[in-house]
Amino acid sequence: MHRTAPDTPHRHAHHVVGGELPPRTLISEVQMEAEFGVARGTVRKATAALREEGLIVTTPGMGSFVADQQ
Repeated sequence: MHRTAPDTPHRHAHHVVGGELPPRTLISEVQMEAEFGVARGTVRKATAALREEGLIVTTPGMGSFVADQQ
């Protein structure tokens, strides 16, 4: 069963803010799909939400990374 989109960014944000994923760690959409059991579209919505919150940064052609903490 797939989880809802709001669940995924909150769970991943916990890993980012909690320091489990250090700054500049690559955020893999494929890994998020597997870890949270969600579809690619859900992962993309989640990464967009994390990006809007300033928790990750995305570089075209390189991927999304955990943002440096201020």
